[in-house]
Amino acid sequence: MGSTTLEWVKSIEEKFKDTVKSVGAITYEEFSELFGNDEKVHANRIFEIFDKDKSGTVSMGELIDGFRVMIDGSQEEKLKFMFDVADINGNGTIDSDELDIMFASSLKEANIDISDDVYERLIETFMSEADSDDDGMITYEELRDQFKAYPELLPNMTLNIPGLLPAQSKKQTQVGRRSMLNLFNAPINFISWCKNRNNRSNLILLSLFILVNVVIFGEAAYKWRSIGSNWFLVIARGHGATLNFNCSLIVVFVLREFLTYLRSCRFTKFFQIDENIDIHRHIGYIIAFQAVCHTVAHIGNAHHVVKNKNGDFTMLDLLLTNPHLTSLGHPWVAGTAFQSGWMLGLILLLMVLLSMNFVRRQGHFQVFYFSHLLYVVFWGFLLLHGPRFWKFFLLPASLFVYEKVMNLETIRTAFYGGKSYIKEARVLTSKVTHLKITRPPNFDYEPGDYVFIRIPALAKMEWHPFTISSAPEEKETFSLHIRSAGNWTNKLYKFIENQARINDDNVSVAVSGRRKTTVACPNMNNNNLQEEMTQGKPMSEKLQNELKLFEVSIEGPYGTPTRAIFRAEHAVLIGAGIGVTPFASILQSIINRYRLSKQCCPRCEHTWTGVLPPTLMELKKVNFIWINRDHKSFEWFAEMLAQMELEQGEEQGEFDKFFEMEMYMTKELHQNRMRSIALQMALQTLHKSTKKDLLTGLKTRLQSGRPNWDKVFKNIQAQKNGRVEVFFCGAPALSEILERYCAKYDFIYHKESF
Repeated sequence: MGSTTLEWVKSIEEKFKDTVKSVGAITYEEFSELFGNDEKVHANRIFEIFDKDKSGTVSMGELIDGFRVMIDGSQEEKLKFMFDVADINGNGTIDSDELDIMFASSLKEANIDISDDVYERLIETFMSEADSDDDGMITYEELRDQFKAYPELLPNMTLNIPGLLPAQSKKQTQVGRRSMLNLFNAPINFISWCKNRNNRSNLILLSLFILVNVVIFGEAAYKWRSIGSNWFLVIARGHGATLNFNCSLIVVFVLREFLTYLRSCRFTKFFQIDENIDIHRHIGYIIAFQAVCHTVAHIGNAHHVVKNKNGDFTMLDLLLTNPHLTSLGHPWVAGTAFQSGWMLGLILLLMVLLSMNFVRRQGHFQVFYFSHLLYVVFWGFLLLHGPRFWKFFLLPASLFVYEKVMNLETIRTAFYGGKSYIKEARVLTSKVTHLKITRPPNFDYEPGDYVFIRIPALAKMEWHPFTISSAPEEKETFSLHIRSAGNWTNKLYKFIENQARINDDNVSVAVSGRRKTTVACPNMNNNNLQEEMTQGKPMSEKLQNELKLFEVSIEGPYGTPTRAIFRAEHAVLIGAGIGVTPFASILQSIINRYRLSKQCCPRCEHTWTGVLPPTLMELKKVNFIWINRDHKSFEWFAEMLAQMELEQGEEQGEFDKFFEMEMYMTKELHQNRMRSIALQMALQTLHKSTKKDLLTGLKTRLQSGRPNWDKVFKNIQAQKNGRVEVFFCGAPALSEILERYCAKYDFIYHKESF
């Protein structure tokens, strides 16, 4: 037995002792309590299968034998067990009623709603494919032959009884072991990190950063040691000098205009700057560490000075209350270095603590935002505290002031050529809000860029960044898809939802049949105003007044790592959840560029695209992979994906080879659930016959479970379309996995984590 099997056996034995009440065996009532609600529909049949001696109870031996099949059984044994469970009446065949029970329970578990007609067609398709002799019954042999066409479904099939395996304690043990291993393997991991080509840019930056800090520290330490200063003062001065540099450098990695300019340069092909926020954060931690060393060293020096003065004054006098005891500080405010230093320490402590994830990502973004505005006070005290700080700070401060001036609302509005308003808002599934915002004449952006927006009707002072999900070729508006993940985004979602209730006439029906809420503007009860917007008529004065209630302030656009996509040869776009938004913009832009490059025959009006259009630059192939927790989330960009497939259908040559799409849902239709496996096979069978996915309505089949990245990357490598660059936007946990696979296959990796 493997370690997993032994854990199951031990867990079953403990559960058996806790469950058995009197007769030394489990009754049906006790047995059914072991099952979660999702599995209880088949509890009676499973109990009958486990009860081999037909005694009406299940002994511990029978229980273990039954679960052994699900854990260590062969594929044949697992398939036979699944067949026996589906065969509710035990007559050796599965009829349409029994198939109905299995599929209905699986759809309910997955929270999938389909119409009765589609559901009946699903059962009919599966029956017609599996029932080879057309007798209206599926035998085990027929089911086995049907599964031979889907060999990937069986190996991991298990029965879901969560009460029998203490997964949480097991996970905690694994986490503890992993932490210890990470500690001991840190040197090895760092060497591996250095060898990874995707870390080349970061390695160069790290080397330069360390070199500059060492040189600055060494120069200051040598200067003060050469005049006979004690080691406390030498260390304090060394760290003070490096703090001058680092407190100036940290601002460079949040200069959005400057970074956007760098990303548009060709040198980013060889030198990536994808992790600017991580670099900014790590420099902040280094500043905090150096500030502690600087402070402790100065306290040590103060003790040394007081000791040599034979008690003329105390350390408290020197460090806090009597500025005249020292000349340290800017010449304008000589003697205030200790006082300004304590203020700097306090401000730095607040900024570091309130920027931690437990504050910033747990619904307290405002606390993080407003505490970070203390950087202005921090810099002011630094200019007073360190007489040489201004020399390091001059260039970054100039760039910072330039960006701030350009982002003043008056200048920004004049530069864009007008203000922006919400033209349309929709509440989508999975708590996502879709905003269509009017686009000023001079607001130009690239696919995948992001903007900061402020909606005064929600919060007058809050700015939040969101990726633009529409293509630049759309001239009148630009779109944002905003997932509700914090106070402001939840407030926006509820705000639009409430406006929809006020304007009940503006509720439309989505393609999938579910209701989708659409709002044109607040309190717009006049249908003529609605028609003006939807039909693209010139805005009346009354409509303009209505729209001013939904004014949106914009900062940007700002570039992201996705700007390098059109300089790649083979781009692999991977979006997780709402992380698909930059790729939605890019894919729509690709569609538009293809359409503009189409040629038309003047005689028969046949259109074609003979070669890849030059607007795609170096791009030869695109693989698009979208991963969601549930199937409903694919509705966000269903229309865009359908357009991509339509383009493939029309261009049965170049575009079909140019673009490939894969979609996965990770939460529903679990690959290891017994019932789900049969439903997955039915869905694949229906897709094969109709050439359309039942859940999304697209031609591309929606796959269950997480991608097999080794298999995916191996297939991409085999295509040999030139240099492969992977672009990811999503959760950091998945980013780490993809980065490892990119290192394995020598792919260039770009990430935009959130």
